[in-house]
Amino acid sequence: MRTRELSDKNDHGHFDHCGGLYTFLGFLRMLGHRQVVSVYSPEGSNEIQAIIESFLSVYKPSLPFPFEELRLSHGDRVKITD
Repeated sequence: MRTRELSDKNDHGHFDHCGGLYTFLGFLRMLGHRQVVSVYSPEGSNEIQAIIESFLSVYKPSLPFPFEELRLSHGDRVKITD
């Protein structure tokens, strides 16, 4: 098991960091994905929040998967498992 720490180098939502999020969520919906989808984002990342809000405003009633958004602060650690 590995861990990843949120640092000041990955604390924003520029397009090159999150541009495919809306498409990825839509693809999982289209496939009928059933497992929980967790999106981790840095606290204060308005770009990522806007993408999630936009997607959920259209598709939330028809999502086949549970969705959770987790906001991280500097220094927070996330366990990454295989």
